[in-house]
Amino acid sequence: MWRRPSLDPERRITAIPLSYRPRFGATEILESQSESIEKGIYVALRMLNEQAEFARQMIGTARYAPLDNGLVFWQRLQAQAEEQIETLRHFLERRPAVRLEQGSQNVGI
Repeated sequence: MWRRPSLDPERRITAIPLSYRPRFGATEILESQSESIEKGIYVALRMLNEQAEFARQMIGTARYAPLDNGLVFWQRLQAQAEEQIETLRHFLERRPAVRLEQGSQNVGI
C-alpha cells in the first residue's frame, strides 16, 4: 500500500511503502547494543593498559629526578589505571548473558 508523500520534511518516510520499511526486533537491537558496549570496554582496556605502561616507564625515569613529586604522581596514575583495568576485567568476566523471552522476539519496532 502506497501512501501519498508528505511535504513536511519530518514526515518524508511515509513515501516508502509499508512493506519495504526495515523492521528490527528487540533481539537484534539488544545484540547490537551489547556488541557496541563490549567493543567500547575493550577500547577502554587497551587505553588503560597503555596508560599503565606509560606510567611504569615514567616511574623508571622519575626515580633519578631530583624532586619526589613526579615519582608520586606517576605511581598514583599507575595504581589508578590498574584498578580501573581490574574493574573492567571483573565486569567482563561476570557480565550477564543476553537473553530475551520467546514472546518478545517477534516484536517489530
